[in-house]
Amino acid sequence: SAHRNRDYILSIPVLLAQLEGVVTDILILKRTIIPKGKKLYIRGSDGRIKLDSKNKPIQVHGVGQIVQHANVKEQEVLNAVVTMLTNQLVGDRNAILHGRRTSYDTAKLSTQVLLLISIIANEIAALEQGKIYVEAESA
Repeated sequence: SAHRNRDYILSIPVLLAQLEGVVTDILILKRTIIPKGKKLYIRGSDGRIKLDSKNKPIQVHGVGQIVQHANVKEQEVLNAVVTMLTNQLVGDRNAILHGRRTSYDTAKLSTQVLLLISIIANEIAALEQGKIYVEAESA
């Protein structure tokens, strides 16, 4: 409703947070990252949590790292979304949500984020219906 009411100073931070959530959801469904408690970890090729050189689990922090680990090159729509997130929105998101950028209230940015959420939601629905291939988890 904030977007419809053109209250972009309110809609954009909320939509950016939602965008991060749906990106995380699709990467969990694609088995790219593993949620454990309130934390996210990189999934290794063996299906288990990937370990660093010190044998510690590699935790994913924030949307920037989440997007970096999105292996969606074979899926055209998701690849385009990840490219846009990487090239523009990750930096905007951090600056907006951490208060460094205060003049962000534009219809364009609110609409872009809203459309990205819609696109990802459609991809999640397709994934859940089995229309998008996901590798079987190794045990």
